[in-house]
Amino acid sequence: MTIHVTPRRAAHVGDGTGNRVARTGAELPSMVEQLLLTLGVDPDFTGAVFGDFAEEYAHRGLHDGISAARRWYLRELLRSTPHFVRSWFRHARRYQPVRLAATLSGLVVAASAIVISFATRNGPPARLERIPDAIIVNSPEPVQFRLNVLDAAGHVLRDKRVRYQWESGDRLNVSTTGVVTCTERGDALVRASFAAIRTTFLLRCRPIDRFAKDWAGQPLLVVGGPDQALRIQALRVDGTRETSLAGTAIVRDSDIASLNGLSVHAKSPGGTMVYVWIGGIVDVIPITVFKRVDNTNALHPFDYFAPSLRLASGQTSEWHIPAGKYFISFRPDSIASQALMLSTPGATCSQFGDAYSYFCDASIDAKLVVTAPGGASPGREFSGYLGVQRRS
Repeated sequence: MTIHVTPRRAAHVGDGTGNRVARTGAELPSMVEQLLLTLGVDPDFTGAVFGDFAEEYAHRGLHDGISAARRWYLRELLRSTPHFVRSWFRHARRYQPVRLAATLSGLVVAASAIVISFATRNGPPARLERIPDAIIVNSPEPVQFRLNVLDAAGHVLRDKRVRYQWESGDRLNVSTTGVVTCTERGDALVRASFAAIRTTFLLRCRPIDRFAKDWAGQPLLVVGGPDQALRIQALRVDGTRETSLAGTAIVRDSDIASLNGLSVHAKSPGGTMVYVWIGGIVDVIPITVFKRVDNTNALHPFDYFAPSLRLASGQTSEWHIPAGKYFISFRPDSIASQALMLSTPGATCSQFGDAYSYFCDASIDAKLVVTAPGGASPGREFSGYLGVQRRS
């Protein structure tokens, strides 16, 4: 493979009249030349030397590259130092030795920095950056792979073009420059290479078309409770659910919740949003964090009350709730307990999401009443779950 390197900027070494013009990348030469003139070095001598330096620097920059030209320039500058010192002793004024001492210390620091930068410059290409064994692409639109070339020390090398090639598996659309278009599901082995360096990875095309909204199915988040996984419903074009997903997610208000992957950690009561980017599509998921309380006497917004339900035959439990809006979950924990009944005097409720969830609006102080059926055998116990979430 032949690699053509083109300089970033054109260099002009002369204009046909013997006058020097623009020096490509010669900011360092200009700075050193100005320092020497300020110190009192013979300007004619300085101009002649740096004129030759500039022309040779530009020539080398065009043919060998800027890095090689700078290395040459540094060597020549160091070799010429005795000549500049001798010129200074011949032409310097009386007040300039002190200035020289102060400036030379700065030159030593600058030269040290230059030497260090050359010593730590990037080395030759050694390997491709590490990537997962499998890459999932959920976008049906073209996606560009960007795999970096590294030197032995792990530095990213610029202007190194990695080439890609399909090797085996499903015939997926992968270009040599790394553009993949996943119009349908499939798996293929892809080779990435730069010169003799190469690696392979499994490409999984899993295009999605949209997200289904299932806000009622999101997990209950309580401060101090366990982390809960977000429920993401990504759908294919045919409406079936896709479970192999790769993307990013952030929480709008990190004071309320944080993310560990797609698991949400509750931090403080309140409501916020989670933004999920998958396959070029954004899903906005509202989440609410509640604070657990022990009674319903003064339920505040984002309070959560969950009493234990264990009732004997014919027994009733009731709780007063202040006026407001609530999400209430009520369910027996076994088939035998399905006879448990919930009533809400003073509140209007409707099912929300599933058969066990209700949205209730209490315009005045209301009650929650759970009743176990009477007439059952003595000692029979009914149990279940009741959760009350105050929204406003």
